[in-house]
Amino acid sequence: MHSGGQQITEPQAAPAASAAAPVTPAPAKGPEGWRIRTRADASGAVALLDAMARRGKLAGFEAGGGDGVFRVRDFGHPFESELVARAERVDGWTEFTLRRRLRPAMPWVFGLMLVATIWPGVWLTDSMLATYFGWYRGIETWWWYLPLTVPAAPWAMWSAIRKSCAAGDNEAAIVVGKIEAALGSSGERTREPEPGQATPR
Repeated sequence: MHSGGQQITEPQAAPAASAAAPVTPAPAKGPEGWRIRTRADASGAVALLDAMARRGKLAGFEAGGGDGVFRVRDFGHPFESELVARAERVDGWTEFTLRRRLRPAMPWVFGLMLVATIWPGVWLTDSMLATYFGWYRGIETWWWYLPLTVPAAPWAMWSAIRKSCAAGDNEAAIVVGKIEAALGSSGERTREPEPGQATPR
């Protein structure tokens, strides 16, 4: 458009926002295990991951740790899980097998609390009902209280473990993706074999 010999141009649209930084894809979920292959030897790989953890990029990492070459702790809820890694040398590659498992302390504490609070609950409920309802005196509370609470305790325990395993698997896959990216994996992600099946290579 022209006005007084001057050309008026339309304002240019703002450039689109830059794409988000790529996120390392999580490996496919397997039954309690992932495999990562790298050309680095086990000690070098663990040292690299330890340095990564010291920079705050791999929370919960611990070199060694009993039955594995390293472990990653403190993820999952309501009960925490840990990843335990073992390593073996296969055809010039270091193959890490990572298994997720629940840390046992909190499930035990939760289970003991469920059992320990049942009978005190009988006393508390009996006292409360007898205090507020005069007609309730003389009724044995445990007759109806135990059938309601005892069967519910195993279900509560099972439900908490099931939720913890699901959350642990989801978060473990993200942790494994970080480890795989850090170690420069071959990209091979294999599921743990079922009993009687050959281990994939």
